[in-house]
Amino acid sequence: MTVVNKSGKNKEAAYQVLLGLVSENVQTMLSKAGRLSVQNDPGIRNVYGADNDLFKGKNLQAILK
Repeated sequence: MTVVNKSGKNKEAAYQVLLGLVSENVQTMLSKAGRLSVQNDPGIRNVYGADNDLFKGKNLQAILK
């Protein structure tokens, strides 16, 4: 979990970083690497584990249900 500290000096910059982390491009990249996305986007979820050899030949749809 990541939050912006309300007493921080650079709250706007921290907020921009959070927006980047939850962007579609970053979430797709993380999903391909084998990390479940925080977004409920089927396009992102369907590429889960695509770049990770550990998941080759596995039934990944069971994880995403």
